[in-house]
Amino acid sequence: MRYAIFSDVHANWQAWEAVLADIAQQGVDTLVCLGDVVGYGPKPLEVLAGVRAVTANFVLGNHDAAACGRLDPSIFNDRARVVIEWTREQLDDDALQFLGQVPLQMNGPDVYFVHAEVVQPGEFGYVEGVSSAKSNLEAMVESLGFIGHTHLPLAYSMSKRGGAVTQLPPKDFQLERGQRYLVNVGSVGEPRTTDVRASYVIYDDATQTVFFRRVAFDVEAYKRDLQQAGLEILPYFVQVVDAGKAADAPRPAAAPQLALAHLPKVGEVVAGGQGHLVMGMPGTGGRPATGIGSSVSQPKSSLPWVLSIAALVTILIGIIAIGMMQGQEGDAGVDGETVAQSPERVLTNTAPTKEVERVDPVQGPIRDLIVQPFGKNFRSLAELRAEAGELNSGKPIPEGMLDLGAAGNEPSGLVWEGYLRVPERGFYKFSLEASSGAALLIYGEEQVSSISGSQESARVLCRKGHAPFRVEYFQQGGEQSPGLSLTWSGPGLGGTLSLVREAGSSGAAIAGSPSLGDSESTPTDPTAPGSTTEDQLDRTAPESMSEGLTAYWPLDRRASTAVSRFTVTERGVEEKLIMKGQPLRYLRPAADPGALKWERPGFDDSNGWLDGSNGIGYEDVPGVFKELLETRIETGKGKHPHSLYLRIPFEVKDPKVYEQLALYIYYDDGFKAYLNGSELGSRNAPFPFLWNSGSAKKRDDSDAVKAEAIRLSARRVSQLVKGTNVLAIHALNDGEKSKPNATNTGCASTDMLILAQLVGLRKDDELPEESVRREPSKHELPIEDAMIKGEVKEVDVGRFGEAYDFGGGSLDIGSKNEFAIADQSFTASLWFTRNPGSTDGHARRLISAGAGSDQKAGWALWLQKDGTGLTFRVSDGDSGSDITAKYESLVNGEWHHVAVVVERDSSRIQVFIDGALAAEKVAAALLDGKTIGASSGLCIGRNSDDQQHHSGKIDDVALWRRALLPEEIERIFQSEQSAGGLFELDPLD
Repeated sequence: MRYAIFSDVHANWQAWEAVLADIAQQGVDTLVCLGDVVGYGPKPLEVLAGVRAVTANFVLGNHDAAACGRLDPSIFNDRARVVIEWTREQLDDDALQFLGQVPLQMNGPDVYFVHAEVVQPGEFGYVEGVSSAKSNLEAMVESLGFIGHTHLPLAYSMSKRGGAVTQLPPKDFQLERGQRYLVNVGSVGEPRTTDVRASYVIYDDATQTVFFRRVAFDVEAYKRDLQQAGLEILPYFVQVVDAGKAADAPRPAAAPQLALAHLPKVGEVVAGGQGHLVMGMPGTGGRPATGIGSSVSQPKSSLPWVLSIAALVTILIGIIAIGMMQGQEGDAGVDGETVAQSPERVLTNTAPTKEVERVDPVQGPIRDLIVQPFGKNFRSLAELRAEAGELNSGKPIPEGMLDLGAAGNEPSGLVWEGYLRVPERGFYKFSLEASSGAALLIYGEEQVSSISGSQESARVLCRKGHAPFRVEYFQQGGEQSPGLSLTWSGPGLGGTLSLVREAGSSGAAIAGSPSLGDSESTPTDPTAPGSTTEDQLDRTAPESMSEGLTAYWPLDRRASTAVSRFTVTERGVEEKLIMKGQPLRYLRPAADPGALKWERPGFDDSNGWLDGSNGIGYEDVPGVFKELLETRIETGKGKHPHSLYLRIPFEVKDPKVYEQLALYIYYDDGFKAYLNGSELGSRNAPFPFLWNSGSAKKRDDSDAVKAEAIRLSARRVSQLVKGTNVLAIHALNDGEKSKPNATNTGCASTDMLILAQLVGLRKDDELPEESVRREPSKHELPIEDAMIKGEVKEVDVGRFGEAYDFGGGSLDIGSKNEFAIADQSFTASLWFTRNPGSTDGHARRLISAGAGSDQKAGWALWLQKDGTGLTFRVSDGDSGSDITAKYESLVNGEWHHVAVVVERDSSRIQVFIDGALAAEKVAAALLDGKTIGASSGLCIGRNSDDQQHHSGKIDDVALWRRALLPEEIERIFQSEQSAGGLFELDPLD
């Protein structure tokens, strides 16, 4: 298959027209756009329509994101920002909606597409040398990646085993085995070298060759379009042409530095784009490819003809669009559905070096699975690996599961290759056991191996989509029952599933190996010393989950003080995402904060920012604002601020449940509001807008006490993220009578007010279950006022109902030994968040009962200093045992569940994160026959022996004097209800 891959068209109609005509002559099968279709140039709507007419294979560029509101344009340089704001006015609703759903990245079996960088696609960082290229190549799992963004065509290569990175010039080259490549395709519409021709790339996966293409276009016509659009900008390539310095090739030393000097440095994650938005197959059509199996391409023999017609159609579309915009404003959009979709898929691994018959099965967890047998008595995995190498042939397995049938009982080796269907991005646990030997490789790297029947497990971070998968297995002569067991569990699987077909060999599979249909099978975890597999399997869940329950704190606010967030209206069910009195952080800036970007969710507001409540301002004399003000800022008469910065965090459990958002705001005298870093709207904001700006005009107090509704377009819902979101407001005080000064103390206005309410219209007309307040159960314990120490606040949006937000305080409950492990088994379970940007080099305690050190009896659970794991400690007062469970990141503002289990019979300690076993160890010396006391009572939110306070929320804390089973912990995590709700249900299903 031949791909035409292009990027950074930047609304340059002449360049796009020329490149499209050249593509039509190259015999390509499909086109892929790497983003930045708009921005900088004068024809955004026409070019976007033209590109949509010939492909649906899009990834998002930073200019695209800013134009549709997914990225704050203030982070760009002046030239880019001016054109982006102009571009927003040119795009119609259809175009904005289209850009609002374009994914950040796409991939196929062994090729990857992204606009800027692999490491953090939504950050739009620059790959501008071997150093940054190295980190991006290391982050890739595919052999070949394509990027744009810097506008400089070139390539980088590195061995798949790591090592030095080589920069390659923009010349045609063939991929070499064992190497990984990152190719920058350059820019169609904004060339930034002295070679001012448009640049794009052809990739032929049959010959494994990358071709760099250069196409001349009409620069003078482009300049006329700029002039007619009223854009007073002068792109670099226009300056080169006007200066008569255009060349047929870039200057290898000077050009890159010259080009990069013109680029805005962007450090923001796109709002609504967390990590991998889409990991699917690109397809052709008028909408972006959004999932695995998206539609495909035209046959090679017909596509050049189609592209030629498409080029003509695109030109006609542009002419028609221009005429329609001149004659009837707002009707210039095109639907872009001019290319019929085909049921074939776009991205396939069809390199001739792998002459393998592939079958796409309709069932089974492994796609395109093949197996190759080797009739030899191998003594080790190394011998098998040396014999097998990379598979060049194999027998297809349509069922998509490993099968030992080809091995029989004879000495032999089997190697399977395929693509594992990963339902969600996250950590997956793989458990492997082989009678002689086996190894599992994912993304080309060995993850776990088993020798001589050993049971081994590993947790692997997998991307959503199709993960390259390989299993190497050998069995030796003389084995009575050769066998293989391989299971996996994790997000989206609903339990532990087998990857080996039941009865797949002439002999029985290893005892205890779960089958595909047995979703509740016990994982094949290593057996603890001193215990047997049979002992562990004998444990069964009790009739009620509340059996052995010691204490349960739902951390819900008392019913008398609760305020419902849900209202049934004629439009449907409205949910107040932000309410009066909700906690916020505010800053009265005394100097220009520079490029802090405090409007963004990840900003660290711990330094200089103060706690407050929604409804903030001041009155020199109490007046009409007194019922609306929850927080009165400290300020002196005649020396009030013109500007006040507010950050209001709020939680969203599922952004998909909303179809519309509305902002209701009381203000005196102006504001500019941002949702997750993207501007929502403003009132009375001056131009230019500065850090200490005052309002452009004063507002009457009688108007300020009435909430003004700011209706937001439906695409704003896409900016919500699961977990913590931030509404940021730059509040403005009267700037008419007194002008801002350098210390933000020059306002003479006698009052100021900002109170914002964000409301979401839910898609479902029925009230959600959590809106119906449940009567307290017999298991629930209250939090008394005397237990609250320091900075601890009740907040409305917890994981279930309300929660407590910890900012330097704790909940201190009970006394010494009251919550000790004693001589029994023990389980602790809770939900928590950690505020983004709050890592400070200190380990922060979530919950503890003693165990501040090995010499203090008790137990404690804390977050690692860098936020990438949890540590649980048990101590008898003489010695202690720590176990650390690593996790990708726990400092992201999202809710996570943790459970720690102490099982006395096997002396086993386990840590579960988000329903999955993350770490375990045996501490026989500590737990065998010993009574574990607690040197203090229970402390939620800090260590009982010092001030290592948690920074974030905690909800739904439960303690048991028994060891919960993995399926019980998974049920707590998966049930979408509090533990208290589970206690009231019938016995475990």
